[in-house]
Amino acid sequence: MVKKRHANQKYDKLSPEADHIVLRELGDASFVPLGSWKMRTALEAAGIETSEATVGRLLRRLDMMGFTRSVANKGRILTEKGKHQLQLLEQEREHLVPQENLLRVIRSERIEDLLDILNARRIIETETARLAAIHATDSELRELEESVRWHKEFMLGTGGKVDQNVVIHRLVAQASRNQVLQALVTLLYKDRGLIETHYKIQLLMGGRYPEEHDPLLQALLEREPDRAAEAMSAHLSYLIKVVQEYARKVDGENPARPVQIQVPQGDGIQLKGVK
Repeated sequence: MVKKRHANQKYDKLSPEADHIVLRELGDASFVPLGSWKMRTALEAAGIETSEATVGRLLRRLDMMGFTRSVANKGRILTEKGKHQLQLLEQEREHLVPQENLLRVIRSERIEDLLDILNARRIIETETARLAAIHATDSELRELEESVRWHKEFMLGTGGKVDQNVVIHRLVAQASRNQVLQALVTLLYKDRGLIETHYKIQLLMGGRYPEEHDPLLQALLEREPDRAAEAMSAHLSYLIKVVQEYARKVDGENPARPVQIQVPQGDGIQLKGVK
């Protein structure tokens, strides 16, 4: 089912997408002029509800930009400049589709998607840990040490009002000095809801413990790359095992169903580093 949006109410936000739809429709028609009613039909087929007046304003703006040209009373055609703009928009769209697909998976509530993300994290963060052991500055190591201490206090209930778990993993990625891996880690930690779902599963399954980052921290402090990589891999493998056990417990036959988790009162989760 296509979700309806209102171009006349949120025109500025929708104009790039609306431009693309209109230019593509004209491009498909080649040199055959198309009327505004055809543009409106194309926009509504894409889920954008609009009025004739709004379509008229959009077309006049495209005329002024030199992308379209009115042909007497027959409608509009795409200009050479418009064809070039359409090509640019199509190329941009090709680059955006993989990113949109990844974000869709990250925002998913399915157990199988959570496991896919954890497996991706294991591959990526094993390498960030190895590189961090080589490249981390002394100040970064001190900051990591402090975050691990706060994490322990939070877990033990002896202090620390905010869980530092995400901060720890982002600090390791930062210390790796690899911008691509750092960007991937940031993206994988992007969705707060998914992280909270994972934490709730760990709470229910008894899969959280205060010392979970100690082997990693020790390897980083001693600047042993292979041991740091092994510690991160073991840490994330354990998290994967916890989620797999939860999946078998709640619905072993259907890991694709949405996660429905109830955490006892008082087990609220506050996260630092998730935006």
